[in-house]
Amino acid sequence: MLSSVAAGLALLALLNWRLPCLVVTGADGRPLLRFPLWPEKQFTLTYVHSVQKTPCYENIELGPDGDLVLTSTEYESLGVGLPFSAGEGKLVNRDGHFILTGLNRHFAEIDLRAVPVARQALIVRGHRFDLNNTFAPGTLIRLKVRPVTLFQIFREKLCKGED
Repeated sequence: MLSSVAAGLALLALLNWRLPCLVVTGADGRPLLRFPLWPEKQFTLTYVHSVQKTPCYENIELGPDGDLVLTSTEYESLGVGLPFSAGEGKLVNRDGHFILTGLNRHFAEIDLRAVPVARQALIVRGHRFDLNNTFAPGTLIRLKVRPVTLFQIFREKLCKGED
């Protein structure tokens, strides 16, 4: 009896454990995508640059205060709108890829608009999630970190019928 009560309390505590999650919302603020940022605390926002037409990668991680921290940027060409000198951080050319490291830019949230030609996507734990599959062109997309309980995650998956 006592062991089943202890197991029940442990399960309840586990289900109410708060995980930091990258929450992706639309203009109405309703979460459309959630990605736990645990144990890995980083992700990449990728897009095709509007002028250079080459891929860019913004490497972002969970900050100590629950904010988003841009740590590095990678791109394939120099040009308009792309850093060419390291005013902040260190710029290196690695096999034809320009990488600006040592950045420490903090954001409470990151806003962007869905632009199909930019092919915006999130790369989380090696998996690519194309934002244009979720958001209509021109839609506001907001990235932010929010604590989410395991119970909330399970409930959403069950309600959506996901595996």
